[in-house]
Amino acid sequence: MKILNMFFCGISFCCMTFAQKVPEGDIIKNLVVNGSFENPDKTWVPGENWWFNPNGNMAFDGTKDDSYLQYAITPPTLRFSNGPKNMMIAQDIQVEPGETYIFSYIARIHESISISGKNPVKGDKHLDGFIQNMSVNPVKNILTVKVSSHINKVYEHEFTVPEGCTKIKVLFQKTTNGVAFLDDVKIYKLGGTDTEEPEVPAEIVPRPSLMLSNLTKELTMSEILPDTKVTITSPKGEITEFPEGSPEIKFSFEGKPTGNYTVELKGSQAKTFIINTSSLNKEE
Repeated sequence: MKILNMFFCGISFCCMTFAQKVPEGDIIKNLVVNGSFENPDKTWVPGENWWFNPNGNMAFDGTKDDSYLQYAITPPTLRFSNGPKNMMIAQDIQVEPGETYIFSYIARIHESISISGKNPVKGDKHLDGFIQNMSVNPVKNILTVKVSSHINKVYEHEFTVPEGCTKIKVLFQKTTNGVAFLDDVKIYKLGGTDTEEPEVPAEIVPRPSLMLSNLTKELTMSEILPDTKVTITSPKGEITEFPEGSPEIKFSFEGKPTGNYTVELKGSQAKTFIINTSSLNKEE
């Protein structure tokens, strides 16, 4: 469950999710545990989850400090701080030899901390990604990628697991200056129904987009699938239900109590998150 403590720096704040294309008839399972960093307090579990180096140079934007929410992709988002130190996160994943997988993620990098689309890097600054064969010694790279854009982008790469390889490592590393952001890391095999599900399950489906206006204090949710039912529960327990088949819904916080509103989606887009309206309802 992602907690959105809404921060407003203008008329509206828009949290957009990125839809992945799901081939019709295929079942897709994300093999990356906690690839969306929805459980930041449990992220660093060596051998089971992500491991890191060094911890002090990375943070989760969109979890505690409202002022950093504007930088997040889909909160929480992992941020690699500025500086040329060797910063990395990695996770080991069981795979099947000879099978083809998709490696996808959303990322960007800036000269200094900034929102998407602003402050591009100067010179050769980048965030690197690797898929490594852990079944050989020394370890060999199966795939190497580089992020140098300052705009949020969905990156998708295809790779085939070498014969004899049963375990890979997904690794992101920043060795240059620049502030990088990473979210929604996925590795999946098309039609892969026989792979072990991760601790944090993540079927890849299009997610709704959210926009909350600081002017009208109104939440707009669009791109809702026909079988998705939305329920919003106020801090006092008052429930507002929206029926299935509503492609777009609107909910006004005007005149309502300040605090945590629980937004629950049921159906193929099943997800629960919290919107904290403290910043929204605060008088200027």
